[in-house]
This record gives sequence, C-alpha cells and structure tokens, in this order.
Amino acid sequence: MKKLISFLLSIILTLSGNPSGVMAAGGGMLNFKEVNTYKNGQFTDVAPDDWYNASVGAAYELGLMSGESSNYFNAAGQITVAQTVVMAARLHKIYNTGSGEFESGKTWYAPYVSYARENGIVTGNPNLDAAATRAQFADVLSRALPKEALEQINDIADDVIPDVKVGDEYAGSIYMLYRAGIVTGSNSRGAFRPESSISRAEAAAIITRMTDKSLRRSFTLKYSGPDLTKQDEQDDSFFENAAILGNSLVDGLRLYSNMKSISYFCGTSVSVVSATKTRNMQLKNGQVGTLVQALCQEPHDKIYIELGINEIGSDVDYFIGLYGDMLDTIIEAQPDADIYILSILPVTKSKSDSSTVFNMTRVNMYNEALHKLAEEKQCYYMDICSALQGDDGYLPSDWSGDGVHLHAQYYSVWENCMRTLY
Repeated sequence: MKKLISFLLSIILTLSGNPSGVMAAGGGMLNFKEVNTYKNGQFTDVAPDDWYNASVGAAYELGLMSGESSNYFNAAGQITVAQTVVMAARLHKIYNTGSGEFESGKTWYAPYVSYARENGIVTGNPNLDAAATRAQFADVLSRALPKEALEQINDIADDVIPDVKVGDEYAGSIYMLYRAGIVTGSNSRGAFRPESSISRAEAAAIITRMTDKSLRRSFTLKYSGPDLTKQDEQDDSFFENAAILGNSLVDGLRLYSNMKSISYFCGTSVSVVSATKTRNMQLKNGQVGTLVQALCQEPHDKIYIELGINEIGSDVDYFIGLYGDMLDTIIEAQPDADIYILSILPVTKSKSDSSTVFNMTRVNMYNEALHKLAEEKQCYYMDICSALQGDDGYLPSDWSGDGVHLHAQYYSVWENCMRTLY
C-alpha cells in the first residue's frame, strides 16, 4: 500500500509540471533567496543613485543576473535572446526546485535552452545570438512562472496599450505582465515599444518584480479620449523640448507668434506625403532626408502636427491611412513623446462658398476623421478650428487675405490654444 501511495504521489507531482517532481520546502515565491552579496558601487557603471541600482543588486543577489565582468554590469547593453532564455530558465527552476544551478554544456546557454524547451518556456527556433525585442523578452519571461505567480493587480483593458493590440503576436504575454504590475510602459500613455531592444537595466527591473510581489506596480492605464482640457497658460519652458510639424500655416505661426522655444519642421505646401517621402532636409548625419526624419533625429517631449489643408481634395479615408502610417513612424521613433494632432483650420465663408475643395464641409469631415484617428492612436486632439471660427462657423473674413492663411495678428489665437490646452 505504501509503495502504491508513493507511486501515485510521484505521478501527481510529475503531471503538475514540476520538472524535478519535488518543490522545495516553502515552495514557489519563497524559493527566491539571496545567493550572492551585492555592494553599492560594485559595478562601475551602476551608481548608487541610478534608478536601476536596486534592481541590478537584487537580480545579482538572487543569482538571476551577473555582471559582464566582476566590476562591470553593462546596464545599457542589449539583452540577447539567449540571455532572455537563461533568465527565464533560472526563474522557472528556482520557483519549482529552489535551485538555479545548471550543468555546463557545449555552449554556455545550451543547458538553459534545453530546459526551457522541455518546460514550454521557449518554442520554435529563434536566433539566440540576436538582440531580443521587448516583445520577445516579455513572451519568454511570461512563461517562466505559473499564472498563480502572475496574478492580476491592475485593470488594463484590451487594446489600451497604445502600441500593442490584442491580436498582435505576443500581445497576451505583454498584457499579462502589465496586469500583474511587472511592466508599466515607457511613457505616460503606457507605450510598450514591442519592437525595440531591451537593456540589461530594464531586464533587471522586470525580473526582480517577477520574484518579489512587493515590487510590482499598481497603476491604471485607461485612455480617456483624445480631447484636451483648458488649463492655466504655459510659458515658453513648456515648449523647450517640443516640436511642431506642418505646412505654411505652421510657418506663419513660426513667423508671427511668440512661440520661439518650440522647434519648427514646416514649409510651404507640405502634405503628409511630402513630409514622409520628399527628401529635401539636411540631416545631422550628413544625408538628405524627409521632414519626418528630420523631426525624429532627436527625442522630444511633445510633438504637434498640423497637416491636411493641402490634401483636403483627396479621399478622406486615403488621407487618414497615410496620416496613420506617418503617426506609426513617429511614435516608433519617439515613443516617449506626447503627440498632438491639430485640427485643420477653418476657411472664410467666401472661400468655402466658391470652392469645391477648400470648404467647411470638407474641413469638418476631415477634422472628424482626425479626431477618430487620434483616439485610435491614443494621441491628443487639439481643436484649433473651433477657436478660430466665428459665430457662423467660418474663419472671420477680416482674419485672412486669401480665405485660408491668417493675418499675422490672429496667430495669437492659435498660440493661446497651444499654451492652454494640454
């Protein structure tokens, strides 16, 4: 009878997915214990006041990460796919057995990869020597611990992460880590940057949150819509690391407003197509590029976009498709920036009545589509149009000479919107 009971217990433990058949005393999260000693300043590239110092120290003490040498961690270095698998294998084995030790193999990572395959942590044949994308890292790490160790603490709705939709590859893993408070996003909108690489410092922060539930972050990531609210007027310091992309209307703002601290990327007749396709800008690397490439050379806190009046005669869906592609390019290059989509400005009644293109029917139709696009891409929508309209819904006739462009003194109305809507 005793032999039968022992036999049945061994089967139950094996079916539970525990590779060793026995979980260490205490088990699970209690198995993560210090096996090394970390001292501040141990790694020359990790200062005590660096945001990642505590995470690096914890990952080192738990035996999950080590330095690239005895005194150099390489915090800014990129994590490879192999290193990702090694960390995941260690997490899984420690959680289940209390030990993160592996025998040596033909390559330094071979035993970890074999273990990861046996336990469903990694599938397929990824290029182990390549830099891991953030999406790959999240996917592998999400399978290192069972679901009960990654319980949800945050209410993160489907599709609320601006650059990860639920149908995307790896989306399930990414949303799981957000909901567990292990990943919080890289900016105020919660962008994940799935195709970007991940640094060793970032990896240390993620794996330590996986091992210590007290480090996990409680937060809400709910998008409230693309509209802005009117607030106290901001001074020039608000725009010191901001940029604006646009057409001749933006060039007028550059010339006639008091907004001098913002960086302007604009020109006559600029459209979405020319901003993304026409190479007429001298870039800092010596090459000639597009207006969007020039904009994305350096990081910005805020990016304002005023485009559309020059393509208002085209099909609105076609225009929005091109605009959306441009936004994707900018968001990928500037993941930490708040993006403001500015409405197309109104035209005068005489211009509207005399033109089948430059009329308020089309302006309103395009602005409605831009408003929806802003919501889809989780950008802000700034309604400059309403601020410049008279009681009749048109640009006042004495505010423009050609029915489209503003006289110099009326750029102050536009400027006021940008200083108070945020």
